[in-house]
Amino acid sequence: MLKRIIRDYFYFSKRERNALILVLLITGGFYSWPYFYTVKRDPPLTDVELLAVVKQLQEDDRGRDNYSSSATSSSFAVNEPVKMFVFDPNTLDEDGFVRLGLPPRTARTIINYRNKGGRFRKPDDLRKIFTLRHEDADRLVPYVQIAGMQQAPNGYSSQRNEARPSLRIDLNTADAATLEQLPGIGKVLSERIVRYREALGGFYSVQQLKEVSGINEQLFEQIHAQLILQSGKHERWSLATITKEQLSRHPYCSKATAEAIIRFRQAKGVIRSVEELKTITEVSPEILARLLPYLKTDTD
Repeated sequence: MLKRIIRDYFYFSKRERNALILVLLITGGFYSWPYFYTVKRDPPLTDVELLAVVKQLQEDDRGRDNYSSSATSSSFAVNEPVKMFVFDPNTLDEDGFVRLGLPPRTARTIINYRNKGGRFRKPDDLRKIFTLRHEDADRLVPYVQIAGMQQAPNGYSSQRNEARPSLRIDLNTADAATLEQLPGIGKVLSERIVRYREALGGFYSVQQLKEVSGINEQLFEQIHAQLILQSGKHERWSLATITKEQLSRHPYCSKATAEAIIRFRQAKGVIRSVEELKTITEVSPEILARLLPYLKTDTD
């Protein structure tokens, strides 16, 4: 019985056997084809002149790379310290600026500025050169000696008529033109002070002037004696009504700090003193100390 079932299962008719034989022949021919027939490929065309040109260009590129790297390393050699000397930016030539440690591009920019009629009237006018880095300006300014100016005891050059002890400028009310009367403060820096003052809502301390970009410690020491502040002239915003958006626009208040203060107000309900904000753990005491003078409660 079992033999009969197996025989019937594997039985092929004559037509099926012929089809199977044909399939086997085709499959065998397909796999044996590469052994009997190989495709002949023509060798690639070679343009001798083109190859020579390509080789020459590659050698030229390598030569330029080597020259560039050697020039760069020699330009920034650390074994050639810069020797500083007193100079007049209105008369010093391009080589002189390079000897002071400036890149040739910056030196050419200064010369072009002068050729177009530009003049340096005080040492900090050097900062008007847009390619001059802040650290280079800080390094050069103490050595500037402009014709018609005398050397100040602190090492800076100053105009003879510039030191006016009687001059007192209110940092919260002075406009940019008034601020330019201060030694070392030019048009760009005076406008920057006014913009920062407006962003803060006014200054509550002269020390805040150091936060303005371009006011270094040396310049601050030179001008702070001529600055005054009338108390209570800076703005103060009510904690009861100020919004998160208004808070986050203040230079001292990040978005996260503003959100923490608003959450504290919502949880507290009524804030009777700005000192209560010091209990907010998400905000550092340093940030709060700077920000609190600009805030008030309804009872203040």
